[in-house]
Amino acid sequence: MEWIDYDRERWHNQNLPPERRYVLLQVAARETPTMGLPPTVAVGYLKFAAGDKHSPHFIVPGVGGPVVAWCDCLGDDFHAPIWSGTQKTHNAPANRREE
Repeated sequence: MEWIDYDRERWHNQNLPPERRYVLLQVAARETPTMGLPPTVAVGYLKFAAGDKHSPHFIVPGVGGPVVAWCDCLGDDFHAPIWSGTQKTHNAPANRREE
């Protein structure tokens, strides 16, 4: 598995997964007013807010918090029966880091 770091402030210089492809995500620990929540690993996908290619946002159903890394390791056949989405069949990154 290859984890790719994600920094929300510097997203334009990073590799991103294809839009709407399910990937494994690491979500940072966070404090709430009533408790602390530990770091989490969850399945989610990248979406561009209002279709704006300059506004990437990770959707992590059932989990909140900042995404700090992602890994495209679920394969083209991944699906979750209770989710309405489907897995894309290509692995091309949506955005490549500038070399």
